[in-house]
Amino acid sequence: MTSPTSLYHDTMRQLNKAFAKATSITVLNMAYHQYPSFVLPLLLITLASMSSNTLVAEARHLLELTLPELPTLPHLPTLPEPELPSLPKVELPTLPHFPSLPEPKLPAVPELEVPKLPELPKPTLPTIAAIPKTTNTP
Repeated sequence: MTSPTSLYHDTMRQLNKAFAKATSITVLNMAYHQYPSFVLPLLLITLASMSSNTLVAEARHLLELTLPELPTLPHLPTLPEPELPSLPKVELPTLPHFPSLPEPKLPAVPELEVPKLPELPKPTLPTIAAIPKTTNTP
């Protein structure tokens, strides 16, 4: 008994033999031909860069271009500043009086005695000999 994959390959080989005379592309190669994953993005970037309209020379012309003077506009009369109408005064209702709560009495916190730490001697750093200065500089 043959496996389905070997049957598939046998069928493809037979199709290749049948169509090899008429075409230059074989069916087996078409079934297994895969492009690497970077080819399509690379192709898109290449086509996008070819179709860009970079106008470096046009920027130079813009710098040298003199614009025509614009005509002055006729003087328009100034409008008065708009005034907003005053809003009516609204009386707020008074809040009912609530009795205040008595302050809670907390027990006194005992003071903790912190033991005195002995003073540690300060470390002395080693002295490094000074580097002699040379006067012969190029």
